[in-house]
Amino acid sequence: MNLIPINSSNAPAPNGHYEQGIVVEKLIFTSMQLPSADRNDRLLPIHDQAIRCFNNLISIVEAGGGSRKSLIKVMIYTTNMNDWNSINDSFEKVFGDKKVVRGVVGVTHLHLGLKWLLMLLH
Repeated sequence: MNLIPINSSNAPAPNGHYEQGIVVEKLIFTSMQLPSADRNDRLLPIHDQAIRCFNNLISIVEAGGGSRKSLIKVMIYTTNMNDWNSINDSFEKVFGDKKVVRGVVGVTHLHLGLKWLLMLLH
């Protein structure tokens, strides 16, 4: 099996022993992404944090040869399930009419005190 690492300069660089993404055959797997590595992002409104997460992940997918139109699945980890409307609004802003399979998981804490963490499968 040929594993091809993905590195996008438009997304935060890995802060540990992992790749931003990996291409396997015709599939693209991404690492989970925070809005950025900047601690001040935790002060941004939830919707803005989500859009930054999506943009980071889409840049990784594009660097791996994919596009937002061919995404399959999005996993969202959030510290507040009451942000459901923001989740839906963010999806609509990023994807428009395109619908993907998604999962939303409530967690008690995320790195740097941020509110959202996303992972995609293309």
